[in-house]
Amino acid sequence: MSHLLWYNIDTLFRGLKNQLQNTSETIEFESSELTFEAIGKCTQKFEMFCESHDVDPKTTSVGCIIIDEIVNNVVSYSKATKLEVIMKFDNGKVSFIFKDNGTKYDPTALAIQEADVHKQEGKPGGYGTSIVFTLTDANYKYENGQNILETIIK
Repeated sequence: MSHLLWYNIDTLFRGLKNQLQNTSETIEFESSELTFEAIGKCTQKFEMFCESHDVDPKTTSVGCIIIDEIVNNVVSYSKATKLEVIMKFDNGKVSFIFKDNGTKYDPTALAIQEADVHKQEGKPGGYGTSIVFTLTDANYKYENGQNILETIIK
């Protein structure tokens, strides 16, 4: 009985600690830094962010997948010269805001469509953003010359 009580008290305090630690961290990349190495730097910072907020391993893994896919697409296709990744922890939820000044592109509208085209043409790939939007609630807007994608891990 005492183990169960201790577990419940510990769980309660972890929850309160997490709620009190609503916070965010930002990592920015300029032209010369916008390479595939940005994915590793961003993932590493996110893992440290999760550790400091006692985020469970599954959510941390999902976040790493999101970073890998979105940052890879910005580096590969957007022609951006700036990328800002904001990692947020709020009310026990992990979310991201990705901002870049690249070519206007709404991945939420085109992800499934592009995956279908790749499949029809027999090309590999095209499923990464579809996977991201299966794992998250996402919103996109284009504002002041920036693509802004917000994802909240489900």
